[in-house]
Amino acid sequence: QFVAKLGVSMRQQYRFASLVVICAQTTALVLLTRYSRVVVSGSAYLSSTVILLSELCKLAITLLMVLLENEGSISASYRSVGNHLSNLRLDCLLLIVPSFLYTVQNNIIFYALSNLTAATFQVTYQLKILVTAVLSWILLSKRLTSQQWLALVILVVGVVMVQLNGHRSGQVDVRSNSVRGLVAVLLACLSSGFAGVFFEKIVKSDTKHSLSMRNLQLSLFSVPLASAAVYVNDADAVLRLGFFYGYNWLTLVIVLLHAVGGIAVSVAVKYADNVLKGFATSVSIVLSTGISCMIEETGLTTLFILGSVMVVASSLIYSWTSPFRPRLTSGLNTSK
Repeated sequence: QFVAKLGVSMRQQYRFASLVVICAQTTALVLLTRYSRVVVSGSAYLSSTVILLSELCKLAITLLMVLLENEGSISASYRSVGNHLSNLRLDCLLLIVPSFLYTVQNNIIFYALSNLTAATFQVTYQLKILVTAVLSWILLSKRLTSQQWLALVILVVGVVMVQLNGHRSGQVDVRSNSVRGLVAVLLACLSSGFAGVFFEKIVKSDTKHSLSMRNLQLSLFSVPLASAAVYVNDADAVLRLGFFYGYNWLTLVIVLLHAVGGIAVSVAVKYADNVLKGFATSVSIVLSTGISCMIEETGLTTLFILGSVMVVASSLIYSWTSPFRPRLTSGLNTSK
């Protein structure tokens, strides 16, 4: 109901704000995660517990959003949540699909990063943008203009150039298994693309549920699945060392960034689309790499600068073209 009352300008503000938040959040998350794993001394935290804690944090944020939607009334919020949960329809139950895929994706990414260099992972993971575009065309009946396809190509080339720069100056982990790592990251691309498009189809096909309620429904599936991932992957370690083993203030910041990112992604899916969300993530890769170069004083090469320009240019080319248009199914004039 709240979404239906939004004007076009307000929707554009939500769209722009969500993409900016995703870009900033992803940049901070990459840098802080690397810092917490490589620079900070001490025992490493269990990644599966971070995922679970971030889902619980996201659930808390979502409940706060529901409370604000009901003007701070706890009783009204309770009734609203109760009504939605008691009248779960098929599309609500289908949210278990993206919930499951997001949980699998998060755990696959940790596996991929243990078998690939960061540069190789980031380059390959950009294939999710192409996967998302194709799945949007298939599942959402959307098609890209020739300019938007060109923007996708420029994007991939630009990110590859940026990461080749990082690869030249980075260290190669001789313990990595490139074949398993590549298979893992390809699976992550597929799960990320399909989950994002599937969730977009659900939230845009039904305006009866608010975005906060959709996030609540998503969290109700994600929390049990993330708990299962902790049990499967790190049950022995949790029992032996404790759930919060290796945690410090930085770990809690990373948990909060994960939670905020999840909310921002849902807003971007609602008011923008998954491909634009992918562009925001790619811009963050350039930012994080550039900041890393400045912090580590490795310098910005011509390859990095040229690749950065291509990524920014691709984002502008994609954004300035006409939006997704549905495929023609009849002889009717569908022009604006």
